[in-house]
Amino acid sequence: MTGTLLNNQLVRLVIEQSIQETAGLFVVNGQMPEQAEARVVPIRTQRSVYGNSWLNYRSFLLAALQTHVWHVVVVLVTLVAVGREFRDGTLGPWWALSGGRLGRALLGKLALPSLTLLGWAAAIHLLALRELALPVGETLGLWLGAALATQLFYQSAALLALALLHNLRLALSAAAVYTLPAFAFIGVTFPVANMDAPARLWQSLLPVGALLRVQNGLLHNGWSGADVLAQCQPLALAAVLLALPALVLLRSKIHRPDVEGRL
Repeated sequence: MTGTLLNNQLVRLVIEQSIQETAGLFVVNGQMPEQAEARVVPIRTQRSVYGNSWLNYRSFLLAALQTHVWHVVVVLVTLVAVGREFRDGTLGPWWALSGGRLGRALLGKLALPSLTLLGWAAAIHLLALRELALPVGETLGLWLGAALATQLFYQSAALLALALLHNLRLALSAAAVYTLPAFAFIGVTFPVANMDAPARLWQSLLPVGALLRVQNGLLHNGWSGADVLAQCQPLALAAVLLALPALVLLRSKIHRPDVEGRL
């Protein structure tokens, strides 16, 4: 796909250069610039970036690359932030500081990283808008809503993996196995239409794929809030379903004195 895009861009560049040189020759021979332009381009077409991603593939590739890195970092930061309290033997002070409330403890631990990662997601979308020369409008808010739903899903999954595996190193390895190969299955490296059934199944299990569909819909297809909501609702529901057992398991481990220092 990338090779085709590059080839199309090169062919278009060669054609445009040839047209400019031909028009320049007409001007040298005494014709007005408007006359020369009319001879080489009799019917001018209006090209609009909005709704046509083929005119600027740079925004698509940059957004996909950064979003892929972003979802990996979300999982790793969540695992390390919470898992180190168990592994380093600081569970007691952390738990006492939160007043013995798990929700407050996790909020205090993850609030700043979560806001930072959400700011990163906003920067990804703003960069894509700049590449396409599009106004921000309401797309930024819709994108942040989708990014927040995706982020909560990954954070809930990370906490559940940590509680189930009871080992920070093993949880980090499992997170790498799940997140790092995503780039090959979210429709960037290979078109989704050409994937076989196992690849399509893996792609459907990756929330970052839904996030990229939202971004492409906002940037190139004029998606509305209803379109974005249809993609975000399953992510939000899955995040809740993952968070509930994760909280129950983490609470049970916090009250076990033999857990501290073992993660």
